[in-house]
Amino acid sequence: MIQKAIAFIARIAVGKQLVAGIAAVHNALSGRRSEIALGILALTYALKVVGVMPAETADSIEKALAAILPLTLAEKFSKAKAMVDSVVPEAPKEETPPAALCMQDAWTVFCIYAKKPEPMRKVRIVRDPSTPLGTTGVLTAGTFTCYSLEPNDHDNKVDISCIPIGVYKCELRDSPKFGLCYHILDVPGRTNVLCHRGNFGADEGHGKTDTNGCVMLGNAIGSIAGQLALLSSKDAVARFESELEGEPFELTIERRTRS
Repeated sequence: MIQKAIAFIARIAVGKQLVAGIAAVHNALSGRRSEIALGILALTYALKVVGVMPAETADSIEKALAAILPLTLAEKFSKAKAMVDSVVPEAPKEETPPAALCMQDAWTVFCIYAKKPEPMRKVRIVRDPSTPLGTTGVLTAGTFTCYSLEPNDHDNKVDISCIPIGVYKCELRDSPKFGLCYHILDVPGRTNVLCHRGNFGADEGHGKTDTNGCVMLGNAIGSIAGQLALLSSKDAVARFESELEGEPFELTIERRTRS
């Protein structure tokens, strides 16, 4: 990652292809864009501190990449920059420290203070009772809320059942059908369980379905052509992925308790 970041910064400094470079990094790295952005920011700042990169160029890169970072990581980078400022000036006044040494100091400080792992976000789905038309629920992630629809409960049978109640780790990965989306990992006896867009989740013979055992998200639960359905699913998935910022999260699925 460090080598890629250095090469990227060098191309920007020489060719001044800032917009194209930022877009390429953002698109190519997808779910890991926050981590890469942090690395590039740290190296850019270190280059500016030691005078290798013009301040104007470095400031432009910082501004462009800061928009990609989650707020918590941006705050950590601000703290890391302050630590870099406190480290570099410690060199003797009569001696200019080698650029490589300052880069190393800056990167080391950054790794300690800005790359400290963030606590994993918690996401929760509270399910309603399953029916042949699917299993509805409410998903929450902090203040974020949307609705979920999964297949009927068929004892975790592959492709036709919702997954078991439990706690799962989820990561952003590529899907041949849906592109980059969250995968629910380590489901017993199952693979390729996703969080994706869709409207219907009925059993065979009871209506349409858009899922083979995955979790679909929507902004509302209603009906389409008389069948139970999620509404505004594409928008809900986009909002959810934006809320989680491509970072892994812990998903807890539980049944709604009846009072």
